[in-house]
Amino acid sequence: MAPCPTDSCRISPCHTGPDEPAAAMPFRLEAVEDDARRAALFGRMRREGLAGCAMYAWAEPREEDWLRLVSAPGSLLLQATAPDGAVLACGLFSPWRGRVREFDFTVFRPAFPLAVPLARAAFGLVFRQTETSALWGLCPVSNRHAWRLAEACGFSVTGRLPGACWLARRAAFVDGVQVVCTPRSLALARQRDRPAAQSRPAAQRFM
Repeated sequence: MAPCPTDSCRISPCHTGPDEPAAAMPFRLEAVEDDARRAALFGRMRREGLAGCAMYAWAEPREEDWLRLVSAPGSLLLQATAPDGAVLACGLFSPWRGRVREFDFTVFRPAFPLAVPLARAAFGLVFRQTETSALWGLCPVSNRHAWRLAEACGFSVTGRLPGACWLARRAAFVDGVQVVCTPRSLALARQRDRPAAQSRPAAQRFM
């Protein structure tokens, strides 16, 4: 990807409401640029048992590994926060090839029911405010939840790559599922779900 000015991407904070069918609350998306808040996100992932999923290539992910990953040149770390200040999710978007970014998105356990609207909002923000042309991901084939969630968010499964992922907890290479999202596929996913949501009474849409 063409580097952003000063090797960092400037993202304007974004407030978003329940514009997705499953969204139940407004939330704020913003870039996390200081090590204290970056470390707090890792601590939360570790406490909730999510660090091993987000960093499956590490047998025992450490805070210093996480900080090195999220502070690499051109990387963008986003955080979603509820109105009461509770952190709902975070997403890492890293330069990959050309204008394509690799992504990893983690939803914290209390916000699991909001996974799709949170992820879609973050992906949309990246497309709107950076020069990103597509998002690319690769996850172990055994992590069905991750790539099926990606499909719900507008990603297409484009292939299964033999031995593409190093799964540290097994000390083995496993097949990887490759997924890709573009601004168009994200918009189509939103359009696909909107009629079903609009057909339900308002009181049922945000339960």
